[in-house]
Amino acid sequence: MAISMRTRTFIFLTSSFLSAIGDTLLEVAVPAGFGLETKDIRSAVLMWLIPAVAIYLSSFFKNIMISRANSIRTDYAKLLLSVSILEIIISFCSLELRSSAQTLVLITLFVFLYALAKEGIPRLLYLVAVYRFFIEPEGYTKIAGKNTGLNILAEFIGTVIAAFLVVRGHWRVSLVLDALSFVVFGLAIYYCGIDPNKKNTLKNNETENNIISEKSKSIIVNYIPVVVPLIFAVNALVWNYLPLLSEQILHFNAFHSILLISFLRIPGLFSGFFLSKISKFITIEHLIQTIPVLYIIFSLFFVLRPSFFSLSLLIIGNGIVSGAYWSADYSIRNKLNHTILVQYNTTVLRRLAIFQFIACCFAVFLYSPEKPLGIIFVPFIMIGLIIFSILTNHSKKIMYFNH
Repeated sequence: MAISMRTRTFIFLTSSFLSAIGDTLLEVAVPAGFGLETKDIRSAVLMWLIPAVAIYLSSFFKNIMISRANSIRTDYAKLLLSVSILEIIISFCSLELRSSAQTLVLITLFVFLYALAKEGIPRLLYLVAVYRFFIEPEGYTKIAGKNTGLNILAEFIGTVIAAFLVVRGHWRVSLVLDALSFVVFGLAIYYCGIDPNKKNTLKNNETENNIISEKSKSIIVNYIPVVVPLIFAVNALVWNYLPLLSEQILHFNAFHSILLISFLRIPGLFSGFFLSKISKFITIEHLIQTIPVLYIIFSLFFVLRPSFFSLSLLIIGNGIVSGAYWSADYSIRNKLNHTILVQYNTTVLRRLAIFQFIACCFAVFLYSPEKPLGIIFVPFIMIGLIIFSILTNHSKKIMYFNH
């Protein structure tokens, strides 16, 4: 029996909403909870170091993604369901095996699988493309506002739940909930999804280039490959451990900082909701150029002058990155056709994985209990990574566009 568009839309919005809650729980509760339990920030660092490896490995699926464009929906659904089975087993084991060593092994396996299925492979197509498994592109514009609003609500709810799980010491439950969200999302894609309409896929790069401005081409080639790895590196140095750092540096309870994060990110998240209106005053290209710079400055400000004000500023900045920057980035990248998009995203994916890995390695050294003042070196590392990112951007040598 055919599923109506209305029903399919409802399933898409619901499964995406639950998936976003699960992702938020994992990203907030697990690093904070494990770090507080071991009293060592380096435990949280590993929750991002291991995914960096998984994300890099996922980039080698590039040729498969290109060659199997017609079966990408069912392939991805099967991957999600396979990973979810393993994650459910791991998450329930974590509820019983609670020593630090056992927990470390189990969480390492869990986040590796999560990063492979949710962070790595989807970024080859780019995350926003998931809606194409349910709705035709022209139909998505009608529900884009609802989807964005629900994602904002999901992040808020997930962060609040994470705060309570952490403060009560039940943060391992977030692993179970995230694994179950994998099941729901995978089943929704497999049984209720539709294959992307081939008519909407442009046939060649020359046709694609006619609808991309020269300014956008410059952003794609010269800017995104530089700033995206830096965003992930800054997160791996500071943001990912913010509740732990605020407790250690500001003596601000981790529970309260997580709640603060949930509320102060809302304005930034909503900026993505109003991106079309904002772009009437500031072009998409200028947003892509400006927001990462501000975010890096806010991160440096927090590290150099830790205070409640700089903490709040950093949280607001992260919300703007999540809301406005990624929405603007998606709108530029998704103008590329399937083959070129996968090739381009592979380059960016490998760079962000490398930068996240390098930043995590520095973080392991900086946040050692034997080096309580290690955070003072973070600005120098950031500056070094900025220079390194600019010098190693070879995207100019890759012909994404016909001339």
